[in-house]
Amino acid sequence: MQKDKRFFVCNENTHFARDCPKQNYKFDRINREQNFKWRGERIEHNEGSNVYKRHHSLMTDSEGGMSKVSSYIKTARINKCPLEFAALIDTGSDSVICRNSVAKRLELKIDPGSNVMYGFGNIKMCAARALGKAKVDISVDSVKVKEVEMLIVRDDALPHDLLIGRSLLDR
Repeated sequence: MQKDKRFFVCNENTHFARDCPKQNYKFDRINREQNFKWRGERIEHNEGSNVYKRHHSLMTDSEGGMSKVSSYIKTARINKCPLEFAALIDTGSDSVICRNSVAKRLELKIDPGSNVMYGFGNIKMCAARALGKAKVDISVDSVKVKEVEMLIVRDDALPHDLLIGRSLLDR
């Protein structure tokens, strides 16, 4: 006797898991300006895009509390500029890293250089190459640090505006 295959979320066998109307998460294209709040709905696949993000990994929960990952996302100010940027606190990173679009927006003086950066555990394959570096003053959670060396990378190499590493955290 053969059992019917049923989808474990809704206990129906009329559709695939990706088409389930009762899913409690949302996939969306990565959007740099998005609000990381729980929405509880789904959107359809956007043709031509192969980048998806599961929203509940970087969000506040439904009661407004911080999830584990989003508690490491802070707002930062650079060089006393009134603009605030999303910064990911990464205790495993050696450097402070910034997206090129942020550096252009702040009109930073970038010293050309080509620092090679490697990802976690892989010394043979380059994860990103720095376009240059700049010395800046950074303020995160009302803590101000002066003369921090910040590496500038392409926008697609970094999911947030800034990555705050040990060079700032150890001061």
